[in-house]
Amino acid sequence: MNEGKPEKCDQTGIFIDKSLLMGALFGTEKIWLGYNWAACWPCFPMCEYRTDVSFCSTVAPGLSYQVHVRNKIVDATYMTVEVPSMRVPPFPVAAGISIVPPNDLPKVSQPRAEYVVIGAGKTGMDAVLFLLNQGMDPDHITWIVSNDAWLLARVSIYPDRLVDVLEKQLACFAAANTLEELYSSMEAKDMLLRLDPNIWPTKFRCPTVNQEELRQLRQIENMVRLGRVERIESDTIVLAKGASPPIPSGCMWTARQTDCRGGLRCRSSAAT
Repeated sequence: MNEGKPEKCDQTGIFIDKSLLMGALFGTEKIWLGYNWAACWPCFPMCEYRTDVSFCSTVAPGLSYQVHVRNKIVDATYMTVEVPSMRVPPFPVAAGISIVPPNDLPKVSQPRAEYVVIGAGKTGMDAVLFLLNQGMDPDHITWIVSNDAWLLARVSIYPDRLVDVLEKQLACFAAANTLEELYSSMEAKDMLLRLDPNIWPTKFRCPTVNQEELRQLRQIENMVRLGRVERIESDTIVLAKGASPPIPSGCMWTARQTDCRGGLRCRSSAAT
């Protein structure tokens, strides 16, 4: 740091002063993220939560931590989040079909003539963008879009623009009489985006993209909008509203949205 002022870094870099990093590990501090100051809280990776207001390391034997509650505990484990890499596909898959979770995309060792991406949430979008950035022809990618969703324009959630964006959002809320008017006005102000300007989205789960990523995603013309996958057969995918066109043998990527059951659960607790 330069006399208490953070040095500049590019948008992908993170500048962290050692003293601030130590403070962030053992208490509440702020670190410079290249564009704004952000509050940091202690982070304990590779640990498992216990029901007695404590958690323990899954690596070091006997290492555990006791939580001193000042107000209440938010039990995020109640959500029982599952991502594709944590389970088998939630639909039958014919023998001989190569199907992998998005996490295994970087492990691809043999080129495939065709790829199928299942799901149009943020994970599905990231899978499509990964394939395109590796030089895959968009005409050889089939994308199963079970539901079109509103997308957040990344530029609208940059920390230094949040106040201006919030003001625009409140103005949209105040002027709209229906949800359709609200979404249309937010789209007109470049806060929301959609994959296809001719298709009205039915979901809003906050996937975030920039204009260049949206341009790349729109290169995919083989989009199948027939609902969720029910089963994968040897040469086609059976969906809730029909079957996809015949698909040549290739690698099929599961990229379904994170499955969250329940929700955040808060419980009050006296300070210890």
